[in-house]
Amino acid sequence: LLAYEYSKLLRKTAKNKQAEEILTTLIATDSLNPNFPYQMGLLKEQQSDSLAIEYFEKAYRLDPNHLPAAVKVVTDKIKNKVFEQADTILTQTLKIDDSHFQLSNLKALNHFYQKDFHNAIAGYNKLLELNRPSENVYLKLGFAYAQVLDFEKSIEHYTIAINDYNDKNPDAHYEIATSFMALHYYEKAQRHLEIAM
Repeated sequence: LLAYEYSKLLRKTAKNKQAEEILTTLIATDSLNPNFPYQMGLLKEQQSDSLAIEYFEKAYRLDPNHLPAAVKVVTDKIKNKVFEQADTILTQTLKIDDSHFQLSNLKALNHFYQKDFHNAIAGYNKLLELNRPSENVYLKLGFAYAQVLDFEKSIEHYTIAINDYNDKNPDAHYEIATSFMALHYYEKAQRHLEIAM
């Protein structure tokens, strides 16, 4: 335990070689402890080493309840467009903790990238239920609602993104303008297009 904590301290103070030596020894000593490969993954990630994901995957294989490792693995799956595997992991891990913000966010994002906008909407609304609003959540909701032709809801969420977070985002103004145009509110659409330009 002391060696493990010391390796974490070394990693945080950028003494990477020493941290790696300790973690390598710990992994060899106790190959079934998922925390050791997870910490090695963090160390490799800090060094921009592509081997990081292998350590995160090993930690997750050793313990499917290791949520920090699951977050890293799912993030990589989504990045590499392996959406079905990401969804499988997300479904399993959200059974453990259905209020886990990062996993809930990744689930919504996974649906969003697959253009499964109905489920993306449900996922992003879950983030709002978890009291985790953000500009990104409102932008994604605005876009997803527009894709399912619910332009009123699209406008509602873009308005929050613009008014509460960033009124200088040209993409948000352009997107809200397209929703206004779909509802034939041309003057409002024109105003937002001019702001976007």
